[in-house]
Amino acid sequence: MACLYVPTQTTSADIIEIRDILGLPGLFEAKTKEFLTQKYIKEGLSIKQIAEEISSSRSFVWDALKRFEIPIRSRSEGQKKGHKSQAKYGIRMVNGFETSHLGEQRVIVAAKEMHELGLSLRKIAQILTKMGAPTKCQGRSWHPEMVSRILKF
Repeated sequence: MACLYVPTQTTSADIIEIRDILGLPGLFEAKTKEFLTQKYIKEGLSIKQIAEEISSSRSFVWDALKRFEIPIRSRSEGQKKGHKSQAKYGIRMVNGFETSHLGEQRVIVAAKEMHELGLSLRKIAQILTKMGAPTKCQGRSWHPEMVSRILKF
């Protein structure tokens, strides 16, 4: 296997030649603060998206953001621009709009009634499982945490 010699003092011409040889046009551009500011702050791309664009790892992009002191978004800030992974229980998506899911709404009403009667979350989960009430992900059984979530509506 041939070894690629990279001089210790590289010029912009060397970088262009190296990136053409490697076939990684964006990798060396990530070393500039302007490039990362444009992609991460202005365009709102995620670290993963930038890494894919420049054919690099997420840790490389993360380190570059830290090195240039570009503020890193929290997960919640990054997810505001994305799509919801799944609608809440009792709601379904139809043509991009949220609508009520009547079958799931009935399960919510039944769970609330059982909770008002003083049944524990575990007992409600067992009853919903025995009734065959569908979970959001078509799971086989209900869990107390799932019951807790639907009671918060």
